[in-house]
Amino acid sequence: MNNTRSRPTISPYLILAGCCLLQFGGMGVQSNSIGIFYPYVCEELGFSTAQLSLHTTIRGLVTTLFLPLSGWLFSRVSPKVLLTAAGVMLCGSTFSMAFFHHLHQWYIASATPILLTHWFPQRSGMAIGIAMAFTGLGGAVMSPLGTWWIEQWGWRWAYLLFAGVGAVTILPCTLLVLQKPPQDDTALSRPEAQPAASGGSLLRQPVLWMFLPAVLMISYPSAYVFHFTTYAKSVGLSSFVGATMSSLSMITNVGGKVAIGWLNQKHSTKHITIWRTVLIVVGYLLYLLFPDRPPLLYLASGLYGLCLAMVPVAVPLMVQDLFPAHQYSMALSIASMVSSATGGMGIAFAGLVYDTTGSYRLCFQVALVTTIVLIDLLSLSYRKAQVKPPVYQS
Repeated sequence: MNNTRSRPTISPYLILAGCCLLQFGGMGVQSNSIGIFYPYVCEELGFSTAQLSLHTTIRGLVTTLFLPLSGWLFSRVSPKVLLTAAGVMLCGSTFSMAFFHHLHQWYIASATPILLTHWFPQRSGMAIGIAMAFTGLGGAVMSPLGTWWIEQWGWRWAYLLFAGVGAVTILPCTLLVLQKPPQDDTALSRPEAQPAASGGSLLRQPVLWMFLPAVLMISYPSAYVFHFTTYAKSVGLSSFVGATMSSLSMITNVGGKVAIGWLNQKHSTKHITIWRTVLIVVGYLLYLLFPDRPPLLYLASGLYGLCLAMVPVAVPLMVQDLFPAHQYSMALSIASMVSSATGGMGIAFAGLVYDTTGSYRLCFQVALVTTIVLIDLLSLSYRKAQVKPPVYQS
């Protein structure tokens, strides 16, 4: 007789809803909107943009270091415990910034592991797209709202409100909703859940070393959204224009993630990604040609938002296309580490360029060139792949 106790069932749609709120309160509120604070904190405390934005780089690098550990922990520790602890640390980090006066305090507070993006690593593209879309929705809502809070009550009170919004959206989900899916109990017995055995062969595949630079080129410009408020002020526009640019990029981020997941069921990831990359190139051209015209900046920001959508959704889908199933976990882990690290470096790069030149023009020039190169690199990666990409049917 089987004495194993069955786990109470929970609707997968409720799990998906919980993950959506996690993404909204975690990445959307605590990360994607944090750039609106830069010009206000720098003006009051006398920091340079590069100095303050480095704290976000530190957060990205610490996330990179914890990615391999988080995968191991999720197979052994309750998600409620891990995600609740991560949510408390993340919101506590933002809360503490309201009381800072010295630059090193931002650096210390940002060294907090963020474990909120591992719920759907092997789900369908549609589920990934929906869940990750809420990171953009959080940014779209909180960028203008947070700017208004700062202008009404100051940046210190706004930090407290950001932490509160994050807490009320993250913690009820981690405590009451999220749990391991039943199949996770046997995950360690599956060959594809043991990537270490195939790590050597993966590192010897030429396609990996073509794909990782492509991930880098996708990821590092995604950090520019943190500087939009400062960008608007640098060209003589209001901070509201910068917040609106951020919101529009996040709105496209939301729609782009859902669209990638939906289109992936009908068309190849390769062609979807290349066409999106072409639209991003158009966005960078608009930034360079019309740097101080709000309507065209809004259009450029909408196109730029497609870049934000590619990092968490298109990259896992391309990994699925380019690598065998038994190497999926390791290849995705490596790609996630590259995207996290380079995204953080992109924030510091943009801040350094602005402090040095007084303009973000060089940032968009570099992004334009690398994005054009990216199109060729993606095509080459697919040609070199040993795995034939699946054909999706409608």
